Amino acid sequence: MRLRKKTLIIFSLTLIALTILVHVFTTYILLGSFTALEEYDISQKVNQAESLFENDISNMDNTVRDWAFWDDSHRFMEDGNLDYLQSNMEDTTYESLKVNFMVYVNSSGHIVYSKAYDLNAQEEIPVPKGLVDCIYNDDALLCDDEDSRVSGFIVLQDMPTSVIARPILKSDMTGPPAGTLIMGRFFDDKKINDLSRIVHLSVNMYTLGASDLPEDYKDAISGIDHDKPIHVNIPSSDRVYGYKVMDDIHGFPAIVLSVDASRPIYDQGQEANIFFLITITSVCLVLGLVMMFMIEKTVLSRLDALSKSVNEITARGNNSARVSIPGDDELSELAGNINGMLGSLNRSKDSLQKSELMYRSLFQNMLNGFSYNRILLDEIGRPYDSIFIDTNEAFEKIMGRNKQDIIGKKASEVFPGIKDETFDWIGTYGKVALTGKGISFTAYSESLERWLSVTAYSTELYHFVTIIQDITISKISETAIMESEERYRGLVEMSPDMIAICGEEKIKFINHAGAKLLGCSSPDEIIGKSMFDFIRPVDKIKCNVMMKNLKEDMTPIQSIEEKLERADGSTIDVEISATPFYYQDIPVIQIIVRDITGRKRAEEHIKRSLTEKEVLLKEIHHRVKNNLQIISSLLNLQSNNIADKSTRDMFIESQNRIKSMALLHERLYQSKDLSKISFREYVISLVSHLFRSYKINSGDISINVDVDDVYLSIDTAIPCGLIINELVSNSLKHAFPDDRKGDVAVKLHFDGEHYRLMVKDNGIGLPKDINIQNSRSLGLQLVYTLTDQLDGKIEFFNGIGTEFRIEFKETKYKNQPHEDC
Repeated sequence: MRLRKKTLIIFSLTLIALTILVHVFTTYILLGSFTALEEYDISQKVNQAESLFENDISNMDNTVRDWAFWDDSHRFMEDGNLDYLQSNMEDTTYESLKVNFMVYVNSSGHIVYSKAYDLNAQEEIPVPKGLVDCIYNDDALLCDDEDSRVSGFIVLQDMPTSVIARPILKSDMTGPPAGTLIMGRFFDDKKINDLSRIVHLSVNMYTLGASDLPEDYKDAISGIDHDKPIHVNIPSSDRVYGYKVMDDIHGFPAIVLSVDASRPIYDQGQEANIFFLITITSVCLVLGLVMMFMIEKTVLSRLDALSKSVNEITARGNNSARVSIPGDDELSELAGNINGMLGSLNRSKDSLQKSELMYRSLFQNMLNGFSYNRILLDEIGRPYDSIFIDTNEAFEKIMGRNKQDIIGKKASEVFPGIKDETFDWIGTYGKVALTGKGISFTAYSESLERWLSVTAYSTELYHFVTIIQDITISKISETAIMESEERYRGLVEMSPDMIAICGEEKIKFINHAGAKLLGCSSPDEIIGKSMFDFIRPVDKIKCNVMMKNLKEDMTPIQSIEEKLERADGSTIDVEISATPFYYQDIPVIQIIVRDITGRKRAEEHIKRSLTEKEVLLKEIHHRVKNNLQIISSLLNLQSNNIADKSTRDMFIESQNRIKSMALLHERLYQSKDLSKISFREYVISLVSHLFRSYKINSGDISINVDVDDVYLSIDTAIPCGLIINELVSNSLKHAFPDDRKGDVAVKLHFDGEHYRLMVKDNGIGLPKDINIQNSRSLGLQLVYTLTDQLDGKIEFFNGIGTEFRIEFKETKYKNQPHEDC
């Protein structure tokens, strides 16, 4: 990539990052303040609604007081005067008092008279059983003395009910009480709506135990506590909800009160946020362009001249040529360094040739056998053979083969019995080549009749290197064993991984790499300590169990990932392998530890990067949807000021087209899969929107949506959605004049290769002589254009109504042409 392009990309990314940073800042600071103000506003409205209910209860309390402190009521409780009931307990009394029930309870706690009345149906109804149970089983509603009073809410028949109880006294409020008068009112939908209109708020109430309690009420209940009595929920960009739990007469939570309102405060915050973002972006863009111009004049043009000079020297292969950049800065200094480098290249060329000859000689004269190989895999990815790429003379001598009989041949061809041997040579080398994990082992080859000490490691995927030593004699001779041990120690000390031997829960041996890994300068600082000194306290129990199992089962542990605590207290991620064996009849454990901290950091970085990209893509769809909705709202506002019907219809059609695309982005934003959407759900939402847009009564025109449960990419869904929008809009506008009734059908089926879309109505149809392909109607032109975009075929039938059939395939993603920045 050219430096100019890199500079432009860096500038663009910086501008984007700054824009995002400003957006995040304004979103969390500016919009956060508006959101807090909005939450305060809805909380005040909730308190206002609660005060309204309390005021209603207070008014009813005055009514109960007038009836309870009345000589006639007092005499009725003493002598059971029926005239009192006939003159006062008429239905009109309940309607004028606006109460649903009245209950007279004597001083012994028995009901003397009770009646319930449905104010909506204007008819007498049974007294709620829950009220009777409450009177007989709970004395909370009974007033035993002159000053007692009960007011508040109870739940009757799963409905909030306000209830007032007063002692029945004489008109001069003297006692003793002759009993208790209880009045109550159901807070049904009509009552709540009446109160909502009084305060011009959208108010609702549910009981806590209601079977139809909405999910948002359940969430609100869990979020309400003593310190936060009002829960605020903002489920969408246009509505805000406030919730509060109200106690019953027993002091227990019983009723959830909610108030919802629009969000003008938040909308103002959004406008301020956008203005601030545009201003900052514009300033940064101008500043960046000035910087780009200065960089081009002072750096890039001179650097380009330097590059051309170097390329010319490279093309000619003339190391004696020199470059020239005038000036007294870093670029001219770089030109001087390049000239010095060209001089050094001439001197280094001869040294390189000599070095190559020296290392080739060293490779060929190594005492250990060396081979470079490529593993072969079968159809399911299992290693079944290997091919020799290069070997040295020591390898050829150990194997008893000539170089021409080895290079380019399969291992099974060079050693015919290798697959039948006890040791799985191919499987072992295959694991090294595929996993990249090196291995050292000693094994006996039946075909060679020799003991071999092998170290194998992988240089790249599907390739491995073997360093082989013939230890046949050492297996028989004690001297050879001593020499083998020394060579093993050498390999261990050269290993970049930690290698340690533990016995009797103490570290008996550790290499320098292990001491460095554990944060010590030499092995002497560690030998004699317990391995558990470097295990985190939280992992010690688990590691103790693993060590116990190792000693009992003598089964190696292959490559487990853990954390170790270094001498300075820091922790590192490691990969551990442990092999138990006996040394001089004493059980010991060889532990190999590899530092994988860098790899773990890289894995975490990749995970975070993927998550950030998914969030960014969802945010893009969300913003596109919001912008399309803003455009639709602007068109709607403009159309309200247009008197001409045809012009206004054009605005409505444009709104519907924009809405069809906005619905797609909304579905993608809400979807877990950002590449495809459920087209069936989208079509149902789109058709419902069109019926609302054209104010169609479902009793006059019915809609039949029959769409397979398919998922389409946005490249296919947008044109297909616009086609459905145009054809359904035409049917709703023109197919049923003079309030005719009819049917509209939208069908989409997939046969495994093709999608078949049909939009049909049984209206008046189109004129017989109309030319659909050359129609002047913008909607029909769009249908044909979008069908071509889908590489589809369209058929038109005009008889009883109109019918369009369109066949197309899933649109594959196409790279759109663009200009190189």
